[in-house]
This record gives sequence, C-alpha cells and structure tokens, in this order.
Amino acid sequence: EENDYLERGGEEAYQKIVREEKDALSFRFSEYQFLHPAIQWRIIQKMLERIYKGETIIEEREGMEVNQIYKKFHQPFPSFFIELPQGVSLEKRYDLVLIRKGWVKPVPPFEVELISPGRNYIEEIKREVVIEETSKDDKLKDLYGLPDIALLDCQNLQFPLKMRNFRPGDRFHPLGVKGTQKLKEFFIDHKIPKFERPRIPLLTSGEMIAWVVGYRIDERVKVTEKTKRVLKVKVI
Repeated sequence: EENDYLERGGEEAYQKIVREEKDALSFRFSEYQFLHPAIQWRIIQKMLERIYKGETIIEEREGMEVNQIYKKFHQPFPSFFIELPQGVSLEKRYDLVLIRKGWVKPVPPFEVELISPGRNYIEEIKREVVIEETSKDDKLKDLYGLPDIALLDCQNLQFPLKMRNFRPGDRFHPLGVKGTQKLKEFFIDHKIPKFERPRIPLLTSGEMIAWVVGYRIDERVKVTEKTKRVLKVKVI
C-alpha cells in the first residue's frame, strides 16, 4: 500500500514536470529539486522506463542507473553529461535536464583553413561555412544579430581565415564590452556547459577570435561607418 501510494505520487509529479518529445524527455531542475527524495527517485525511474520503451533492461541494472543519476543530482554540479546503456544519454545544462536516445559524440580538437570567398564543409561539426564579400548597404541591416551569420569589416581581418574549436587560454574582445575576456568566462556567463564548449566553432583571423559562432563577434572586426567592404560569414 505504501509503494502504491508513492508510485501514484511519482506518476503525478512526472506528468506535472516532465516534457515528452520524440526520443527525448526533459524537465526543469528547479522544479525537480524541491520534490520529496522518494518522488525524485521515481521520476528518474519513470523517465528511463519511457525512453527505453520496453527494451530489455535487467531490473538490477536499471536500479543502478537510477541510483547513479539520483546521486549525481545531489552533487553540486551545474552541468554534466552521462552515457547510459543502449545509446541513451543524460545531460544537465544548469536548470535543464535532458534524457534522449543517441550519444552525443565528443568533438576532437580541429582547425580548418577556409576558402574565402567560398563554401567550406567542416566534418568535425557537420556544418558548412559560406563566405562572401559584399559592399556595405542597407540590405545588410536585417542580418545583424542573427546567430548563424556574422558581418565583419574586411579591412580588419587577416587572411586566410580559419575555424577551430575552444582551447584553454583563449581570449577575445566581445562586441559591446570594454577590453578582452577569457573565452572560458564568456561561456560560464552564457551558461554553456563544459562538455558543450568544444562543439562551438570559432572563426579566427590570425591570432584573434573574430566570431564565437552563434554568440558574439569581436569588437575589433565590427562593421563601422568607415567600413567599405563587408565579409558575410554564414554557418549552416
């Protein structure tokens, strides 16, 4: 009778906080952490049951996986990544917890020289980089601020441009900020988990990081009134 009561409570809490999508389940950690520990444990168990959808899992092993996740949630880690059996992974990204099918393979260190202008495919991140040079005109106004497009002052760039991922000690001068900042601190400020950082492409001009793709360009390469030629870089 006690177990039945807790199971019902677990199911009610699950329906309240867990969002179901195709091959993925998620919830806000801020909603989870204030539940009773017994209910917290059952929510994890129910998520695993649903994500595996009847696939054969030894009951003892399932309990071990639930305990592993449960204990991890009670440690002071803002973000972490866990690989589970049969191609299932769990990510905690600050307040978001996501369980899904399919491991996210780590991105190895890479650096690719880009053809400019031209189209460049980067195998490590499965993205295409399209670069074109254009004149400064009003047609570009709608492109400012888009996360997948950077508009840069050609005169302040050093060619050939390259694209690589994060390295310890990286610094850049974020647009609108006074002075340079460690890229690690920028990632922390924007709540980008440690395991996610190697996946973020960096457009480099000589020793300078000209664009943290999807987030911010460098102040030193922004388009100004003195700009004559604009380099448009799009990451698809």
